[in-house]
Amino acid sequence: MTDLRRIRFMRAPSSLIIAALMAATAAAGAQSQEGFRFRSGVDLVNVTATVTDDDGRFVPGLRREDFTVYEDGKLQDVSHFSNDRVPVSLGLLLDTSGSMSAEKMAAARSAIDRLIYELLDKDDELFLVEFATNARLTQGWTTDRRLISRGVREVSAAGGTAIYDAVATAIPTAQAGTHRKKALLVISDGNDTNSTTSVGVLRQQIRESDVLVYALGIDGSGRRTGNGVNRPPVRVPFPVPLPFPGGRRPDSGRPPIGGGGGGGPAS
Repeated sequence: MTDLRRIRFMRAPSSLIIAALMAATAAAGAQSQEGFRFRSGVDLVNVTATVTDDDGRFVPGLRREDFTVYEDGKLQDVSHFSNDRVPVSLGLLLDTSGSMSAEKMAAARSAIDRLIYELLDKDDELFLVEFATNARLTQGWTTDRRLISRGVREVSAAGGTAIYDAVATAIPTAQAGTHRKKALLVISDGNDTNSTTSVGVLRQQIRESDVLVYALGIDGSGRRTGNGVNRPPVRVPFPVPLPFPGGRRPDSGRPPIGGGGGGGPAS
């Protein structure tokens, strides 16, 4: 009898034990969900390429087999390819430093007006940043070309040239654009002389942002070169390879914004 009573006594709270176990299991599950996070990913990287010829003209009609992509020296497969025109979120960075003479500024305004009114589509959105020693957002995101054109007309030239700082400042705004393709176009006549942002820091910022950076060189009035060919006041846009093309370095030790050549697929 004693053993039976003991057994009944021990079995009596079994429902409580089960309930306690269930509560403990639920708590452990909650803790597991709180303590562990699962992530998945795919080895598919979008690479946007812009190709120009020796004269700076864009090359149309390219196919997938025209591209070879390497990463750390290893050939990569190009699994998807598209050359369709897609809407772009574009930031215009206009140099308003003291070196931008009246002729150069007029050439810049003309180039910007042609870009926004003739070359861009109606769905493309824009913002405008003017920069000299410091950068300032003159016009936020808009599809109204008149606001951009008016903002360009109202700028005045003074101060130094801090191109790297301007690009670094504009990248977050570019990232906030509504379109998948995001880009910045730097319009300047010279080299960086006043930036506190280093080339290495800017290069990393551009890579992490997936924002394309282009440059448009302003020469001012057209002039003849040594072979008698007229040189236009505005050099055609060319891709800026992270962050700017090489070439002869200015006295400041920073790479110049001017130059030539085209960009291909990035690895």
